[in-house]
Amino acid sequence: MGLVLASGACCAIECITTIMGLRRLKWGLVILVSTLIAGGLVLPAVNSALRKWPKLGSEFDDVDVNTGRTRQVRYLLYCKTSEKIEDSILTRMIGPSPDGVEPDWRRVFTYPTIGWRYSPHYAYHGAISQIRQVELTWQLCSFSDEAKRHMAWTILDKWQSDRSDFGAGRYISDVWDIA
Repeated sequence: MGLVLASGACCAIECITTIMGLRRLKWGLVILVSTLIAGGLVLPAVNSALRKWPKLGSEFDDVDVNTGRTRQVRYLLYCKTSEKIEDSILTRMIGPSPDGVEPDWRRVFTYPTIGWRYSPHYAYHGAISQIRQVELTWQLCSFSDEAKRHMAWTILDKWQSDRSDFGAGRYISDVWDIA
């Protein structure tokens, strides 16, 4: 039935274009319909590929749950184009990490460089924000260096033991309420 309707539609277009002498209209419609069909098939495939293979062109933010350091890595066509590792306020407070401690980088954000601004919700999605909250708390409230060091170690411990940022977020919120 669909084939009959499609052939009927083609015949109708041919009759109209022949009668009116507008053969260009026919080819314009063919090109337009072909473009719409191709776009409808190609764009979702490209979108899906970019989501499944984010290293095609993306920026990642990671946190080292052992030291509190942050890392930004950029990829283009699966090639790392840049990597920036910075000490956070937590890292500076706990001091130098002992030799032999391997970094345990956990993904925080993914920023695709092409198209949309979307990041999946990773287990440590709030970790960098939590570091900023701690920094703000320490600026606004007076804590001794020993209390700051204890807070930094507690946050790192919660990231490691909970395997997410959830427990550390509750801890920071509780500290803020008390301060």
